[in-house]
Amino acid sequence: MVNRLKEKLPAYSLVAVMWISTAGLMAQEKVKTGEYPAPRYPVAKDITPEKLLKVARSVVRRPSQGSNFYAGYEIKPGERALMVVPSFFDRRVVDAVETAIREAGGEPDILIAHAPHFDGQGEEELKIFLNMYTADKMIERLSGLTFDRVVTMAEEGKYDILIYGFGGPHPRVPFRWEYILWPKADLFVSGMVDFPPELQEAIDQKAWNTLIQAKKIRVTDPEGTDISWTIRKGEFESVMKQYGSDIVNRGHLGAIPRLVKLEGAATASGVIAGTINHTGAYPHMKVHILNNNIQRIERGGSYGEGWQAMLAKYKDVHYPGHPGPGRGWLFECSVGTNPKAIRPSSAMEFGLGTVYERARSGIIHWGIGVAMGGIDVKAPELRDFIEKNKVPDGHFHVHNNFATMELETWDGKTITLIDKGRLTVLDDREIRAAAARHGNPDELLSEAYIPAVPGINVPGDYLNDYARNPVLWIKSKELAMAAGKQ
Repeated sequence: MVNRLKEKLPAYSLVAVMWISTAGLMAQEKVKTGEYPAPRYPVAKDITPEKLLKVARSVVRRPSQGSNFYAGYEIKPGERALMVVPSFFDRRVVDAVETAIREAGGEPDILIAHAPHFDGQGEEELKIFLNMYTADKMIERLSGLTFDRVVTMAEEGKYDILIYGFGGPHPRVPFRWEYILWPKADLFVSGMVDFPPELQEAIDQKAWNTLIQAKKIRVTDPEGTDISWTIRKGEFESVMKQYGSDIVNRGHLGAIPRLVKLEGAATASGVIAGTINHTGAYPHMKVHILNNNIQRIERGGSYGEGWQAMLAKYKDVHYPGHPGPGRGWLFECSVGTNPKAIRPSSAMEFGLGTVYERARSGIIHWGIGVAMGGIDVKAPELRDFIEKNKVPDGHFHVHNNFATMELETWDGKTITLIDKGRLTVLDDREIRAAAARHGNPDELLSEAYIPAVPGINVPGDYLNDYARNPVLWIKSKELAMAAGKQ
């Protein structure tokens, strides 16, 4: 039996969560470009237990959503649930989920595992992957508990459901497995968790149906991204068949179609640039890509330097299923689809603090390295190769918050799927009608979070005020805006 870690929680006053736009709090100077959406943050004033419990009930009672981003536990009376969370999780969130499981008639056991401390420096991602041979070991590194041990506990304890983890593929196990994706209270109540499932499905389906019309895709971004790729006829359909899904992947739409093996996949060339990855922020970096392969990396501080050193170290290693040697392969351009996903206000204080923003509608995140995740589950030769040769898998990331994605379709049309960070299907007539069945479409389909970046959507110089040291900007300026102090 896994024992609940007892901890007395403080009382919380009954003050509603308030949502504000910081546009009116900014200096009155007009941003010269005037092209990009103003910053927006959810500001939580004393998040109450009642609010947290209301959100927890929604996820505990609904069915599985078939997505790495939108969980559904569907707890039935008498079912036993094992929930395993790292120590950086907000205990208020854990308490709310536990209470909701008990209310549904379930029997929860909670294990809180010690996790090593990371801060919001993006180079932590390099450290995580440098010596991690498999995705399992990465999870172990982040959660403080071995992957195999968690699965064994769930199996030996005869649990009906394991609630554990924050992304990646599910192994074949003799019980239900769902993620717990929300370590911080402001993230939990942002509107992402209890976003209407039917509306989310409609958004995903509309965006996916638009995406698969593409013959050619081009992505640009004011931070310096400019990259494009051409797609072979029927390639998206082949990937759908391979994944056994009508959408690849819900909430995380894959704009670069790929089969289990990368050979012959759509090839991309251009530049990917930015300052954010899954673990935090780093100085501005440009990654130059030719035919899906990194040619060179410019800047990026210690993150960029470490990445280049890793490329050099493994330049002669030919991973199974990859077009050639090395571990600098671009294979992922994923599009977020939930307008209420946010970057937690404490994102610079804990590891993976910025990973959650990637689910927000219109944000693109790029994956470059070894095609892990679902691919290594379906390609055991890759996993065997990694274990035998003691070489790392894993991939590195760049986020684009203000991207524009243009599609050239097979019938000669041009469609803008993302416009300066806005997922355009949110303005589609059918999507607005679907939203109206759940509330005010303007409120439901507006982004809860848009970052403030000098020279893009707030006054200032992009390089000097932000890109040289984005962590400093976020901690000293952006968080003050989010708290309504500027």
